[in-house]
Amino acid sequence: MLRMIVCVCKNVSDRQIRAAMANGADTVRGLRNELAVSTCCGKCAPQVKQMVDMQDMSAGQQMAAKVSSATQTTVRDAGVRLRSALYQSAL
Repeated sequence: MLRMIVCVCKNVSDRQIRAAMANGADTVRGLRNELAVSTCCGKCAPQVKQMVDMQDMSAGQQMAAKVSSATQTTVRDAGVRLRSALYQSAL
């Protein structure tokens, strides 16, 4: 994978930004504090914000998938219990 420089002023790559986000810098301010991106000319600010927004969206989708999976399991288990109860009452 190619390395893309996001902040030319500070020579910060997309990989460095992703690594910092993985380590907890999950806001533009956090990335600014950790990597000094968007502190000189500011031209990288839109790209940095987009990367943060994409990370937030990804995290939201992962959470939605977990909730959906848990809901499906709960509904399936309830159906199994109901069928079992109906079967037992028929005996």
